[in-house]
Amino acid sequence: MALVKLNNQSISAVSALPFSVGITMADQWRTTTVQTHNVDPVQSLERTDTDGFAQIGTGMSQASGIFTFPNTGIYHIIANFGWYRNQNDRLIQGQIITTTDNSSYSTASTCYGHTVNGLGDFVFSSGSCTFIFDVTDTTTHKVKFGSFAQDSATTLNGDSDANRTHFTFIRLSNT
Repeated sequence: MALVKLNNQSISAVSALPFSVGITMADQWRTTTVQTHNVDPVQSLERTDTDGFAQIGTGMSQASGIFTFPNTGIYHIIANFGWYRNQNDRLIQGQIITTTDNSSYSTASTCYGHTVNGLGDFVFSSGSCTFIFDVTDTTTHKVKFGSFAQDSATTLNGDSDANRTHFTFIRLSNT
């Protein structure tokens, strides 16, 4: 590791960087039950705990579907939605919804899916969306997820044994 001089003090080059080196936090959550029609925020959540899951760092916390970040920083949020129904639904959408004031939420990213009748008893659809979120204050910067369907018979898929609808959080660097 290289040493550099700063104000006549030797410090390592790595600690002199304005950003963190390597991933310091990675976490994943999933829905545990099926949720119908329009859901905002998505609830019935658990931290993934299946076969070899590994969390890095402190991880996220959540209450009633609202997620709180453990530290400030730049986070990559990945939302994977799974839906199903037994008829057509032309418009299904999943959303990453953020706030920077702990009050007003805005849609940061949206993905779409649809189902087509006649392909079997149940037709599955999925969508994935991502967002890079600069969390400058952990008390005001929060995230939640929403699922919206045109038809009330469409359900958001969930399972406590496998990731069907799940959310991944990766801290990329300091803010």
